[in-house]
Amino acid sequence: MKILRYRSVKKIAAAGVMLFMWIGSTMAVPVYAGTPNVEIQIPVSVQGAAGTIVLEPEKAGIPVPDRTELQIGKNEKQSFGPICYEEPEDYHYKIYQKSANVTDVTYDTAVYDVTVRVTSSESGEPKAVVWGEKEGTEGKSDEIIFTNSGKEQAPEIAPTGKTAIYRNYPVKTGDAAPIAVLAAMSGISAGVLTAVERWKRKKED
Repeated sequence: MKILRYRSVKKIAAAGVMLFMWIGSTMAVPVYAGTPNVEIQIPVSVQGAAGTIVLEPEKAGIPVPDRTELQIGKNEKQSFGPICYEEPEDYHYKIYQKSANVTDVTYDTAVYDVTVRVTSSESGEPKAVVWGEKEGTEGKSDEIIFTNSGKEQAPEIAPTGKTAIYRNYPVKTGDAAPIAVLAAMSGISAGVLTAVERWKRKKED
């Protein structure tokens, strides 16, 4: 009797293992931590003057790149990343430009809302789609671009030495005083000359 009981228990246990394996084979396996990761990069461009671009996560705990600030030069393109994701989810970030105390540059104040959507394929492999939306505009942005422009300055005129100053005064036609003085002086001169001539004639006579 003991031998029969042992054999019956063994058969029941084997049937249970086979049933568990059959149920497990029919279930889909989602992407969770420990499955293959997916990595993405978010490209950013700066046109015009150089700038400092910041990536800010919407909430704490979501994946971020090693550097969340990029010093991007004039007419240059860089990328945030790689950023590694393990779980299927929508991840949200803001990308904007830091203001700088540079008087001759106007910085682009645009703010982009960036979404990284991580999903899994039928085979269980993770995949990601990235897009951005510029605040204040409608539709998705194909690129994240910040355009900085220089302010116009008045041209400097180099000194060339001494500068002559010319003054143009109007002619006064009604001023009679200088003419009267000149006429009086002319009359006196003529009288003196006449007196001298008369004195010479008398002396000769």
